Amino acid sequence: MNTKSIMYVVVTGLVLNIFVLYWLFFTLSTRVDKQLSRQSIVASNSAQLAGDDEGEVVERNVTFIGPSSGCGTECVKRIDDLEREVEYLKSSLTSPAQTSQTTASVGAKEVFVPLGSGSSQSRDYEDVPGMAAYIDSSAYSTIDYVRFEGSLRIPSGVGRVYTRVYNKTDGNFVWSSEVTTETDKTYIFQSDHMSLASGNKLYQIQLKSTVGALALIESARIKIVLK
Repeated sequence: MNTKSIMYVVVTGLVLNIFVLYWLFFTLSTRVDKQLSRQSIVASNSAQLAGDDEGEVVERNVTFIGPSSGCGTECVKRIDDLEREVEYLKSSLTSPAQTSQTTASVGAKEVFVPLGSGSSQSRDYEDVPGMAAYIDSSAYSTIDYVRFEGSLRIPSGVGRVYTRVYNKTDGNFVWSSEVTTETDKTYIFQSDHMSLASGNKLYQIQLKSTVGALALIESARIKIVLK
Protein backbone atom coordinates (compact mmCIF):
# COMPACT_ATOMS: atom_id res chain seq x y z
CA MET A 1 0.00 0.00 0.00
CA ASN A 2 1.48 3.34 -1.05
CA THR A 3 1.60 6.55 0.95
CA LYS A 4 -1.43 8.08 -0.77
CA SER A 5 -3.62 5.09 0.12
CA ILE A 6 -2.56 5.26 3.76
CA MET A 7 -3.31 8.97 3.93
CA TYR A 8 -6.72 8.36 2.35
CA VAL A 9 -7.63 5.75 4.98
CA VAL A 10 -6.49 7.99 7.84
CA VAL A 11 -8.43 11.01 6.56
CA THR A 12 -11.54 8.91 6.02
CA GLY A 13 -11.30 7.56 9.58
CA LEU A 14 -10.95 11.04 11.02
CA VAL A 15 -13.96 12.27 9.08
CA LEU A 16 -16.06 9.36 10.33
CA ASN A 17 -14.95 9.97 13.92
CA ILE A 18 -15.79 13.66 13.64
CA PHE A 19 -19.21 12.77 12.23
CA VAL A 20 -19.93 10.35 15.08
CA LEU A 21 -18.79 12.87 17.69
CA TYR A 22 -20.92 15.57 16.09
CA TRP A 23 -23.96 13.25 16.12
CA LEU A 24 -23.43 12.45 19.80
CA PHE A 25 -22.93 16.13 20.58
CA PHE A 26 -26.11 17.11 18.72
CA THR A 27 -28.19 14.34 20.36
CA LEU A 28 -27.09 15.18 23.92
CA SER A 29 -27.50 18.91 23.29
CA THR A 30 -31.08 18.31 22.18
CA ARG A 31 -31.83 16.31 25.36
CA VAL A 32 -30.35 18.99 27.59
CA ASP A 33 -32.26 21.75 25.76
CA LYS A 34 -35.48 19.81 26.31
CA GLN A 35 -34.74 19.49 30.03
CA LEU A 36 -33.97 23.21 30.26
CA SER A 37 -37.25 23.97 28.53
CA ARG A 38 -39.15 21.65 30.90
CA GLN A 39 -37.48 23.26 33.92
CA SER A 40 -38.49 26.69 32.66
CA ILE A 41 -42.10 25.51 32.32
CA VAL A 42 -42.06 24.07 35.85
CA ALA A 43 -40.64 27.31 37.24
CA SER A 44 -43.37 29.27 35.43
CA ASN A 45 -46.06 26.97 36.82
CA SER A 46 -44.51 27.32 40.27
CA ALA A 47 -44.78 31.11 40.14
CA GLN A 48 -48.37 30.89 38.90
CA LEU A 49 -49.39 28.51 41.68
CA ALA A 50 -47.73 30.70 44.28
CA GLY A 51 -49.67 33.72 42.99
CA ASP A 52 -53.05 31.96 42.78
CA ASP A 53 -53.03 29.89 45.96
CA GLU A 54 -50.66 31.94 48.06
CA GLY A 55 -48.95 28.64 48.80
CA GLU A 56 -45.29 28.06 49.44
CA VAL A 57 -43.18 26.64 46.64
CA VAL A 58 -39.96 24.97 47.70
CA GLU A 59 -36.99 25.84 45.53
CA ARG A 60 -34.60 23.00 44.78
CA ASN A 61 -31.06 23.45 43.53
CA VAL A 62 -30.71 21.63 40.18
CA THR A 63 -27.44 21.53 38.29
CA PHE A 64 -27.79 21.57 34.51
CA ILE A 65 -25.05 20.28 32.28
CA GLY A 66 -24.61 22.34 29.14
CA PRO A 67 -23.47 21.03 25.76
CA SER A 68 -20.02 22.57 26.19
CA SER A 69 -19.26 20.52 29.31
CA GLY A 70 -18.53 17.33 27.42
CA CYS A 71 -20.91 14.39 27.93
CA GLY A 72 -20.00 10.84 28.68
CA THR A 73 -21.48 8.21 30.97
CA GLU A 74 -21.45 10.64 33.90
CA CYS A 75 -23.21 13.25 31.80
CA VAL A 76 -25.99 10.85 30.83
CA LYS A 77 -26.41 9.82 34.47
CA ARG A 78 -26.74 13.42 35.58
CA ILE A 79 -29.29 14.11 32.85
CA ASP A 80 -31.33 11.15 34.12
CA ASP A 81 -31.09 12.59 37.63
CA LEU A 82 -32.29 15.89 36.21
CA GLU A 83 -35.34 14.20 34.73
CA ARG A 84 -36.22 12.73 38.13
CA GLU A 85 -35.81 16.16 39.74
CA VAL A 86 -38.16 17.73 37.21
CA GLU A 87 -40.74 14.96 37.74
CA TYR A 88 -40.50 15.52 41.50
CA LEU A 89 -41.11 19.25 41.08
CA LYS A 90 -44.09 18.61 38.82
CA SER A 91 -45.66 16.17 41.26
CA SER A 92 -45.09 18.60 44.15
CA LEU A 93 -46.69 21.47 42.28
CA THR A 94 -49.70 19.48 41.13
CA SER A 95 -50.46 17.98 44.56
CA PRO A 96 -53.54 19.60 46.15
CA ALA A 97 -52.75 22.00 48.94
CA GLN A 98 -53.83 20.81 52.35
CA THR A 99 -54.83 23.24 55.05
CA SER A 100 -54.78 22.03 58.63
CA GLN A 101 -56.95 23.66 61.23
CA THR A 102 -56.09 23.62 64.89
CA THR A 103 -58.97 23.92 67.29
CA ALA A 104 -58.01 25.34 70.64
CA SER A 105 -60.06 23.99 73.52
CA VAL A 106 -60.14 26.34 76.45
CA GLY A 107 -61.39 24.71 79.64
CA ALA A 108 -62.97 26.39 82.63
CA LYS A 109 -60.58 28.02 85.11
CA GLU A 110 -60.88 27.23 88.81
CA VAL A 111 -59.82 29.51 91.66
CA PHE A 112 -59.56 28.09 95.18
CA VAL A 113 -59.72 30.13 98.38
CA PRO A 114 -58.32 27.96 101.22
CA LEU A 115 -60.01 28.29 104.61
CA GLY A 116 -58.17 25.68 106.69
CA SER A 117 -59.47 23.26 109.34
CA GLY A 118 -61.17 23.49 112.73
CA SER A 119 -63.57 21.93 115.25
CA SER A 120 -66.59 22.71 117.42
CA GLN A 121 -68.85 21.18 120.06
CA SER A 122 -71.46 23.94 119.99
CA ARG A 123 -75.10 22.96 119.52
CA ASP A 124 -75.68 26.21 117.63
CA TYR A 125 -73.77 27.66 114.75
CA GLU A 126 -70.58 29.40 115.82
CA ASP A 127 -67.58 30.81 114.00
CA VAL A 128 -64.64 28.45 113.67
CA PRO A 129 -61.54 30.48 114.63
CA GLY A 130 -59.13 31.14 111.78
CA MET A 131 -61.49 29.86 109.09
CA ALA A 132 -62.31 33.10 107.28
CA ALA A 133 -61.20 35.01 104.19
CA TYR A 134 -62.03 38.13 102.19
CA ILE A 135 -63.30 37.51 98.66
CA ASP A 136 -63.95 40.33 96.22
CA SER A 137 -66.46 39.02 93.68
CA SER A 138 -65.91 42.07 91.46
CA ALA A 139 -62.39 40.80 90.77
CA TYR A 140 -63.92 37.93 88.80
CA SER A 141 -65.91 39.29 85.87
CA THR A 142 -67.00 35.93 84.46
CA ILE A 143 -67.97 33.67 87.38
CA ASP A 144 -69.84 30.54 86.31
CA TYR A 145 -70.56 29.15 89.77
CA VAL A 146 -69.18 28.89 93.32
CA ARG A 147 -69.03 25.89 95.69
CA PHE A 148 -68.07 25.29 99.32
CA GLU A 149 -65.84 22.19 99.65
CA GLY A 150 -64.02 20.26 102.37
CA SER A 151 -64.46 17.25 104.66
CA LEU A 152 -66.56 16.64 107.80
CA ARG A 153 -66.72 13.96 110.50
CA ILE A 154 -67.87 13.25 114.05
CA PRO A 155 -65.24 10.99 115.67
CA SER A 156 -67.78 9.55 118.16
CA GLY A 157 -70.37 8.91 115.46
CA VAL A 158 -73.05 10.48 117.69
CA GLY A 159 -75.40 13.16 116.35
CA ARG A 160 -74.97 15.26 113.23
CA VAL A 161 -72.58 17.98 112.21
CA TYR A 162 -73.58 21.01 110.14
CA THR A 163 -71.39 23.59 108.42
CA ARG A 164 -72.06 26.66 106.30
CA VAL A 165 -70.49 29.84 104.91
CA TYR A 166 -71.42 33.07 106.68
CA ASN A 167 -71.09 36.57 105.21
CA LYS A 168 -69.67 38.49 108.19
CA THR A 169 -69.67 41.80 106.34
CA ASP A 170 -73.41 41.78 105.57
CA GLY A 171 -74.47 39.64 108.55
CA ASN A 172 -76.17 36.74 106.70
CA PHE A 173 -75.34 33.20 105.69
CA VAL A 174 -74.71 32.28 102.07
CA TRP A 175 -77.65 30.44 100.53
CA SER A 176 -77.03 26.84 99.37
CA SER A 177 -73.75 26.64 101.29
CA GLU A 178 -74.99 24.40 104.14
CA VAL A 179 -73.76 20.77 104.30
CA THR A 180 -74.40 18.03 106.90
CA THR A 181 -73.36 14.47 107.79
CA GLU A 182 -73.54 12.02 110.73
CA THR A 183 -70.66 9.67 109.94
CA ASP A 184 -67.55 9.03 112.00
CA LYS A 185 -65.65 8.50 108.75
CA THR A 186 -64.24 11.34 106.68
CA TYR A 187 -67.06 12.74 104.55
CA ILE A 188 -65.79 14.74 101.60
CA PHE A 189 -68.45 17.26 100.72
CA GLN A 190 -69.30 19.72 97.99
CA SER A 191 -72.13 22.19 98.41
CA ASP A 192 -74.69 23.17 95.80
CA HIS A 193 -73.95 26.16 93.60
CA MET A 194 -74.00 29.32 95.68
CA SER A 195 -73.62 33.02 94.98
CA LEU A 196 -71.13 35.52 96.32
CA ALA A 197 -72.32 38.95 97.33
CA SER A 198 -71.20 41.89 95.24
CA GLY A 199 -67.98 43.54 96.36
CA ASN A 200 -65.28 42.64 98.88
CA LYS A 201 -66.80 40.59 101.73
CA LEU A 202 -65.46 38.61 104.69
CA TYR A 203 -66.66 35.00 104.53
CA GLN A 204 -66.56 32.95 107.74
CA ILE A 205 -66.98 29.18 108.18
CA GLN A 206 -69.47 28.17 110.89
CA LEU A 207 -69.96 24.76 112.50
CA LYS A 208 -72.42 23.08 114.89
CA SER A 209 -72.98 19.63 116.45
CA THR A 210 -76.58 18.62 117.25
CA VAL A 211 -75.73 16.77 120.49
CA GLY A 212 -72.62 18.68 121.47
CA ALA A 213 -70.22 15.95 120.31
CA LEU A 214 -66.88 16.98 118.88
CA ALA A 215 -67.27 17.82 115.18
CA LEU A 216 -64.38 18.34 112.78
CA ILE A 217 -64.07 20.20 109.50
CA GLU A 218 -60.89 19.86 107.45
CA SER A 219 -59.37 21.25 104.25
CA ALA A 220 -62.24 23.66 103.74
CA ARG A 221 -62.14 25.94 100.72
CA ILE A 222 -64.31 27.98 98.40
CA LYS A 223 -64.03 27.05 94.73
CA ILE A 224 -64.76 29.72 92.13
CA VAL A 225 -65.25 28.43 88.59
CA LEU A 226 -64.84 30.97 85.81
CA LYS A 227 -66.42 30.79 82.38
